[in-house]
Amino acid sequence: MNAIQRGIEKFAAIVFSALVIIALLTLIAGAAKCQDTYIGSGAKIHHTTNTDATNPGVYVEGALKLPKNFQARFLGDFSTESELGTLLTRDNNTERKATWETRFRPSLRYHSPFTFGTFKPFVEAGVDIYRQGFEGKGAECYGGDCGKSYAGYGSYRSGYFAPRLPKAGLNPFLGAGIRYKNYEAAYIRIFEDVGSWNISRLKGHRIGASYERPFYGPFSLKVAGEFDAVSFRESYGPYYDLYRERDNVFRVRVGFTFGKER
Repeated sequence: MNAIQRGIEKFAAIVFSALVIIALLTLIAGAAKCQDTYIGSGAKIHHTTNTDATNPGVYVEGALKLPKNFQARFLGDFSTESELGTLLTRDNNTERKATWETRFRPSLRYHSPFTFGTFKPFVEAGVDIYRQGFEGKGAECYGGDCGKSYAGYGSYRSGYFAPRLPKAGLNPFLGAGIRYKNYEAAYIRIFEDVGSWNISRLKGHRIGASYERPFYGPFSLKVAGEFDAVSFRESYGPYYDLYRERDNVFRVRVGFTFGKER
């Protein structure tokens, strides 16, 4: 059964990779000739008050022009350390420590047909998906033993055996912003994660801004920054803290884009 499951997971990974490559090629082709379509990549750095650490990473982003003033967008990044290291564990937990993190942020933006001179407002909705890596005895299962019975799991998951611990989460978001020439600013409301991926209930607010400067031909230099103010419940296995941890995350991204934003 494990071999079959691994085969299915490998096939799914191949299909997903192929779809990503097709999407990137489509964006590159569109970016060469269409306004509001672009693709970009570069380096990022984040500082988090959760662990009082600053860590580097890389990112890729893109946008595709759609009819009726809509625009499909995505932002994905990889960090060498998790932005919120105690989101799916506890700060005093020596059995499970968060390591790397990858995030994917697909969204749909609507550009208002009503402008105020060179000021162009927009609204945007999407989801923020994250996946963290872990190390330690309890990286996979509570207590380090995936076959051991724990009474507390009766209300947390069906069955009484320790399930594999959560490593991911998903937060819907909704926001609005304005673009002025090559500048952009936005406010995003990050709604609480109420899905079944974890019990940490992450939520918060985000403020972001960016600036683009033409570099050469269809290439532009882009600098972006974000500030997140979030809260969540630290958890490990079926247990979570009654109080909410409050942390801030600062991000800076610097890279190049190919194509043209509005």
